[in-house]
Amino acid sequence: MKNLKLVMLLSLILISTIIFSGCQNVSTNKTQKADKQLEKIKYEDARLATLSLVQAYKIKKNINKDNLKYEIDAGVKLVDVFKNQKQSGYLNSDGRWIVVKDNERFVVIYRSSTFNGYLNNPQWSVKGNDIKALNGTAIKYTPELGYQNPTLDVNNLTKTRKVYLRWMEIVNNTKYDKIFNGNDDDLITKTENKIAKKVADEFNISAKDAKDMFFTGMHEENDAIEKENNKRGAILSDEILTKLLKDQGDLYIPEN
Repeated sequence: MKNLKLVMLLSLILISTIIFSGCQNVSTNKTQKADKQLEKIKYEDARLATLSLVQAYKIKKNINKDNLKYEIDAGVKLVDVFKNQKQSGYLNSDGRWIVVKDNERFVVIYRSSTFNGYLNNPQWSVKGNDIKALNGTAIKYTPELGYQNPTLDVNNLTKTRKVYLRWMEIVNNTKYDKIFNGNDDDLITKTENKIAKKVADEFNISAKDAKDMFFTGMHEENDAIEKENNKRGAILSDEILTKLLKDQGDLYIPEN
């Protein structure tokens, strides 16, 4: 009987040793896999630093959606803005941040199935400390990082563009707000003719030329803005993003 108990005890010790050894091997394998996964993450520090730049919400803003209203104070992290909206059900809980390096810039993306299509998710381009919103969804959350008018060099502007800018300066006078926001087409036409004559007199041209130059100058202005904003780079397609994540590793940054 004693021998049987001894054999059973030795068997239990052996089994425990095997199980413990197996657990150690599993734990070691998990650690090795984790280490290998971490090795795949390229530019980790730079990507996290880039994310922190975009998350700093720079302005005070009211966000309204149906019966929901959020007042966001200046300096609040953008991540907290999204978190607040997720708690209300406005954003899905599957959202997360992705940061990848694309040539000389980093691109920060917030992905959630709440947005219709991945390309409509917010995307920001970051180069150094220069942050630009790449699409309308990003501009919605950080309008101060949106499409900005380029700095104008008055000495190099064409006459048509000067005509356009002067025209818009007059139109933007608050005394015309009620007229141009109203429904009186005759009054709007008379006011436009009045502005055309004023601009024409200032530039020593005819009212017809002023109107023609207004539209030409408007196209020049829009082209200049587009050219300036295109410097930030393009929105990353799913195909390009997949390739970048495969090469750099998916730095998974969930909303906690």
